[in-house]
Amino acid sequence: REEIEKLREEMNTRFSSMDQRVSSLEQRMSKIEGQLSLLIRIFIAFNLPILIGIIGILLRSYVP
Repeated sequence: REEIEKLREEMNTRFSSMDQRVSSLEQRMSKIEGQLSLLIRIFIAFNLPILIGIIGILLRSYVP
C-alpha cells in the first residue's frame, strides 16, 4: 500500500511538471504566432505599393 501511494505521488509530481512544460510551450507558441502575424503585415505593407506601381506601369504601357 505504501509503495502504491509513493508511486502515486511520483506520478502526480511528473504530471504537474509536464503540465508546466506544456503551459510554457503554449506561451512560446502564442508569442511566435504574434511575431509571424506582424511579419506578414509588414511584408504586405512594403510589397503592396510596389505591386500596385508595377501594375500601373504595365497598364500604361499596354497599347490595344
